Amino acid sequence: MNTKKFIKKPIEMEAIQLLKTHKSVTEVYKFIHGEESVKLSCQMAEDYWDQYVDGIIKDGGLKLKTPESHGETQIASFTDYVFKGYSKELGWHFWPVKESYVLENYNEVI
Repeated sequence: MNTKKFIKKPIEMEAIQLLKTHKSVTEVYKFIHGEESVKLSCQMAEDYWDQYVDGIIKDGGLKLKTPESHGETQIASFTDYVFKGYSKELGWHFWPVKESYVLENYNEVI
């Protein structure tokens, strides 16, 4: 048998950790939808934005549609990291990863 061994190529990925604060939820939302999204994406007044964030905090996390979920939503729970990736087939996409998995399997690029 002529087997070979491979090591996966290291790639640099961008991610942000979701914490249970208004500031963190807003930063993650901007990370996913763009810097101006909080101001205009839903034409929300600032008080409606605060109510939206309160709902995310009450629900225990942020809902994400990921490529792997086939149109269903996955929840990025608090302390999860939200990773950003790009492929020709999917374009920009985002997915949640548990903090323990990130700490065990990724090294932060400084």
